[in-house]
Amino acid sequence: MLPRRQLLKGSAAIAALTAWPELGFAADGVLSDAPINLCASEVQRPLLPGRRPSRLFLYDGISPGPTIRRQQGDRLRVLFHNDLSVPSTIHWHGVRLTNRMDGVPNLTQAPVRAGETYLYDFILPDAGTYWYHAHFNSLEQVARGLYGPLIIEGDTSLSSSSRDVVLTLDDWWIDDDGRFVDGFTDWSQGKPGGRIGNIATVNGNSPGQLVEIPAATPVRLRLINAANAREFFPDFKGAEAKVVAVDGQPLAEPHPVTGPLRLGPAQRLDLMVRLPSGGEARLAEASGTLLGNQTLAVFRAGPPDKNAPQNVQLRPPNLTRPGPNNALQIPLVMTGGSSAEIAGARYQDAQRNLKQLVRAQQVWAFNQTADLPKQPLFRAKRGASVLVQMENLTGWSHAMHVHGHHFQVLNSRDDLDAKAWRDTVMIDRNQKVEIAFVVDNPGRWLLHCHMLQHAVSGMRTWFEVV
Repeated sequence: MLPRRQLLKGSAAIAALTAWPELGFAADGVLSDAPINLCASEVQRPLLPGRRPSRLFLYDGISPGPTIRRQQGDRLRVLFHNDLSVPSTIHWHGVRLTNRMDGVPNLTQAPVRAGETYLYDFILPDAGTYWYHAHFNSLEQVARGLYGPLIIEGDTSLSSSSRDVVLTLDDWWIDDDGRFVDGFTDWSQGKPGGRIGNIATVNGNSPGQLVEIPAATPVRLRLINAANAREFFPDFKGAEAKVVAVDGQPLAEPHPVTGPLRLGPAQRLDLMVRLPSGGEARLAEASGTLLGNQTLAVFRAGPPDKNAPQNVQLRPPNLTRPGPNNALQIPLVMTGGSSAEIAGARYQDAQRNLKQLVRAQQVWAFNQTADLPKQPLFRAKRGASVLVQMENLTGWSHAMHVHGHHFQVLNSRDDLDAKAWRDTVMIDRNQKVEIAFVVDNPGRWLLHCHMLQHAVSGMRTWFEVV
């Protein structure tokens, strides 16, 4: 195997905040066809300075994992080494890739056993902000740190790392001795709303780190929510900011930031920000629920980039709009989370009562079925339009994620969602949300809640494109 190469870019301040290597570049900056080696292993170290060591699962020993940067249309080849003591896979979240490369164990591939390798090899059809993460026992493996950013360039000429900043947000549920609070094997210790942590990190560091960016220059700020269940509500204060892309897909028109934005688990938001000379701005967390620092990052204006374009526009995504009037209509009713909301459901092809579901730790359901059914939610021919009518009858919000496709939200109460192509949408309790998309990617695709405790406890189904 060829050794991994790094391309060192950006100012010292950005390098300090984004301290992981960027993979996929040869020494001269030309993209290489050599596979990237990416290793998952167990690491014992303090999550943050001053804390006791925690048992982490990390890619290449760092948190987040290495940022992978490629160009739209490139072929990405990643040789995954599983040095964990348990099986794992990698899911490339938001990428419309070949089905067998999607990383869903026992649906698209067999789990990669301990000590084994697996070659992921696929084309990157869309530019944008994505991420990769474990998809075997994802409740635990993602919570322990198995994730990293995937940036696909090509939707704009803006490419200098001093004008392209990635912030990966996460939270961790850890006690004073550095141990993860369980909830991985005993559902009763979990929280019905999902695994909400007591420590927050930004790019693996304490929130509030300083980032220097060029003054009077458009800078792309990519936000990724890697938390198991926490919603972040970022609010850019002190300078001009506009949302230019959602879940990796550029908006037709930028959306001005006039207050807190909603960033659910697995969602991404791209902002275009501009600081005046001598200016300073901060990315605040507006929910008020984080312990300690409510500032996610501080931005300070450095020397202007005289070669930077002053007007940056992103190219619209190359996605086929669905025809909702002629669409296959699929109901998806969510129940569960408490004994009052799920009296019984089908599980493993048999009807189960509440006591049996609790014993099996399957306490959430789609259409009265817990966990993956033998038959798909629907089967459709390639090119068909599909309208999924989701209704949340539970007492909690859910982050619904569709694999292999992007969709439009037809009846969103959120003005930003109404303009966007998404792969993950938040659905609040007692809310009905309709999503429409063209099933143009053949294979068997997962549809699940990305509040990962909900997913492993029943909120998973699948559909097939033939």
